[in-house]
Amino acid sequence: MTPAAGRGERSRSGASPSPAGGASPRGGGISAERGPFRTGCTDGCLKHISIPGLFADMNVKQLYHDWNADCYYGVVHTGPGRKASDCLKGGKCETDRPQHLPIRKPLEDVAKEFETA
Repeated sequence: MTPAAGRGERSRSGASPSPAGGASPRGGGISAERGPFRTGCTDGCLKHISIPGLFADMNVKQLYHDWNADCYYGVVHTGPGRKASDCLKGGKCETDRPQHLPIRKPLEDVAKEFETA
């Protein structure tokens, strides 16, 4: 570990040394280029689901097999009526963004991963 990484700063490669793999939806984390699920900003959700946070949780769990992702999903990124399975599948999240990325199907995958016992 570099001295910079020990202080919570970015290393020369630009990677964040955070314990959750740097999966912050605000940057420095796993992006669509590095992980299978997108973490870009989405304001169009009618249920106010934290779509970037849920995709970041999925990325961390799949790429790093980090058990903390389950905790972040259940405690930090979801609330009553705000789980991935609560998606209304209206599609506003996909049509309002200029990229028109698929969101509804990957949210189903997130629900299967985190909400099945």
